[in-house]
Amino acid sequence: ICGFVGVNMVVASCYAVEFAQSSYRIIGMAAFILCGYFGLFAVNSLAWAILATAGWRWFIVILTAPGILAVLLALYLPESPRYYCVHGEQDKAMAAVRFMARLNKKEIPADVRMVCHKDEDTGSYRELFSRKHLRSTIGLSIIFSTNIFAEYGIVLFLPLYFSSNVCGVGEEIPKHTCTTLSQSDLLDLSLASLSTMIGSILALISAHLIGRLYPIRVSTFLQALFSGLLFICLSKTATVWQATFFRFFIAANNAFIWIIMPETYPTSIRSTAMGMLNATAKIGGFLGTGSVFLFFYIDPKINIGCFFGCVLFGVIGTLIFNQKTKEADLTDT
Repeated sequence: ICGFVGVNMVVASCYAVEFAQSSYRIIGMAAFILCGYFGLFAVNSLAWAILATAGWRWFIVILTAPGILAVLLALYLPESPRYYCVHGEQDKAMAAVRFMARLNKKEIPADVRMVCHKDEDTGSYRELFSRKHLRSTIGLSIIFSTNIFAEYGIVLFLPLYFSSNVCGVGEEIPKHTCTTLSQSDLLDLSLASLSTMIGSILALISAHLIGRLYPIRVSTFLQALFSGLLFICLSKTATVWQATFFRFFIAANNAFIWIIMPETYPTSIRSTAMGMLNATAKIGGFLGTGSVFLFFYIDPKINIGCFFGCVLFGVIGTLIFNQKTKEADLTDT
């Protein structure tokens, strides 16, 4: 059930992008990304603070409470004016804009009108896989799916590693037993999740100052480097730091991806593209967690090899994707 609720992230990202002016879109996506990683950090920190005393049931109850506020806020959200525009419904688009103005305590003159034209290619997969967008679609699919494979996989891998008390690639094979995470383990997970916030912030800064294409290539290469370093087992502390840097670059790549996606496609196919790319990413996430389930208790080295090989495939994806999207001129509405 929680997995199905998670589709809200895809819908919310498309919704937020359509409300942002092209020149300010990076700011909107930055807020979206940082809120997501702040939530991840907050969950890990809350687990460290109360899980031992409150237990899992109350922990989950506390985590679901913000969802009630989200539902209430969603009742006040207008439909996207861009969505109405590309469907040729200019009266509804104008009504949505006026509603937004009232929420922001602004006034729009009564004689202001909006001219919209229906786009026949709205949501077209044919356009998405046309020669114009094919290379970008393939490249982004590879980058996103391999990155989420690594992200979901390492999120499941680390608690198992900590509770098994083995050095991720140690000589001993972990035993399949039910154990609890210590406060030290929960603190390590919190610190590792903190690195995701830092990674996303630095990615947003570099995207603004340098661009998108070259930073994501460098970040993916460094991600592959730190995934490979997990094969080297010096101590538990060293492995925790290696995994922390690995998650740092995973978060940085996610930030780049979320910035690049809306800048790559025009409004008419943007929601379709982002939905399809998120679907491929979720497949990667399923395979990432599935690989940990299948291989961790056989040998953690296999999981690390999966991470390393998958990220190398992601490096190839960054070479396939060759579109510089910063300040790109898109046919937009």
